[in-house]
Amino acid sequence: MNIDLESAFINEYVVKNKRQRYLGFITLPKRRKTFLEMLYHGRDLDKGRFEAVGGNYEIEIGK
Repeated sequence: MNIDLESAFINEYVVKNKRQRYLGFITLPKRRKTFLEMLYHGRDLDKGRFEAVGGNYEIEIGK
């Protein structure tokens, strides 16, 4: 667990109105699982901060 790295990620890529909540989760070991589950689903990520990746990666991975 790297709190500084996770904090930087949250401040850069999580939507503004959810950042404080996520920052609270990473500081509490009991809430870390909740943070990871929310992150896996990606609902609170700022989609405008990402670029689409071209290509068909299902085929590439299957090789």
